[in-house]
Amino acid sequence: MSFGELLQGTWERYIAGPISSFRMPADLLDILLLTALFYFAYSFVKGRRAGKLAIGVVMVIVIYILTDIMNIHIFHQIISAVISVGVIIIVIIFQPELRDVLERIGSTPFGFRAMGDKEQSEVTNTINAVVDAAIAIAQEDSDGALIVIERTTKLGEYVDKGQKLNADISVALLRNIFINRSPLHDGAVIISENRIAAAGCKLPLTNNEEDMKGLGTRHRAAVGITEYCNDCVVVVVSEERHRISVANAGVIKMDYNKNVSDLKAEESVKVIRNNLRQDLFHMLTNVSLEEVSRLEMRKAEKERKRVLRQAKSKQRRTEKQLKLRARPTSRGEHEEKDAADNS
Repeated sequence: MSFGELLQGTWERYIAGPISSFRMPADLLDILLLTALFYFAYSFVKGRRAGKLAIGVVMVIVIYILTDIMNIHIFHQIISAVISVGVIIIVIIFQPELRDVLERIGSTPFGFRAMGDKEQSEVTNTINAVVDAAIAIAQEDSDGALIVIERTTKLGEYVDKGQKLNADISVALLRNIFINRSPLHDGAVIISENRIAAAGCKLPLTNNEEDMKGLGTRHRAAVGITEYCNDCVVVVVSEERHRISVANAGVIKMDYNKNVSDLKAEESVKVIRNNLRQDLFHMLTNVSLEEVSRLEMRKAEKERKRVLRQAKSKQRRTEKQLKLRARPTSRGEHEEKDAADNS
């Protein structure tokens, strides 16, 4: 078979044929759904350990298609045999990622949760306490911290392995837990439903050695638990470098401060506190503090307009009542005047 015949056959089989049988709108919808699926899959494995494995799977599929096009029968049969058991292999290889996907599907759509005023206030109080405690711990000479904030996915198996507290969140309690040489300072604190569920909890460590070079056990545990549970947010305070970091979805952010000297000046502390609060609020609610501020301003403006309308309405009613009270008096005066004129 010449190259021209191969190219012609490929064109008719994979391009001209499907185009001639294209059905609207069903096939168009099919393409859009597949595009969304591939985009979600790419976004999900991007930056994860599964990314390189996914590239390998794609390469196997490409080889399978090419061997079919070029009629390389024996090699194509071998690849076909591999793909026939590929589903089981993929389930084994991508078990943590598949679990994460199912957890996302089982939780609220796209991770969004509408919160009422009470819940929003509780989340804000939790964030403020965690941020203030993290800054205070980072300012100490030899203290570190590992604080896990649970969202919709529960971490009961790790809570059970720690020391259960079920205590109100406070800066003083968090600082006392992570005082150097205290019985619980080496483990993690897990916050569930805006309460300290447990302390001294042992977390899984990440296997991503390339991105974790030079980082200690706390940072590895922070990334490890967010790889296991994509839903939670972790605040880390380095015991040696006094750096504050935040981990979420297998990624750790470490640029809040460089060392303890950044926590000495009042202005830099304000910047660090503000950045931490904004990031934590966005990670925990999928809403930025700026958006919350805008919503609160709109709510306050609506309340102000409502109060003004009520005041104007009350004023109109008062004026109307005064006019009604004044009318009989006016008639009486006219009657007295008429009587005086007649006499």
